[in-house]
Amino acid sequence: MPEINKIIRFKNDTSVSVLEEVAQKIKEAGGTITGKTTITGKVLMYKIDSDTITTFVTDHSEHIEEVEDDKTVTIQK
Repeated sequence: MPEINKIIRFKNDTSVSVLEEVAQKIKEAGGTITGKTTITGKVLMYKIDSDTITTFVTDHSEHIEEVEDDKTVTIQK
């Protein structure tokens, strides 16, 4: 199955325990955490099968600022 890569940006006032809870739900759904930071913002990066239906984003929507595709960005001259 093809995988999708996503980035979840959390609101600044979100506790680290919420990030850990969402990360656990991603793993339980068969996903893999590919990155995490709390230094410049609270962000989780993950990959999961494209046909997996998940609710971890909607379950924590009050803490989430943005969800976006994680992909390569290039700059042309």
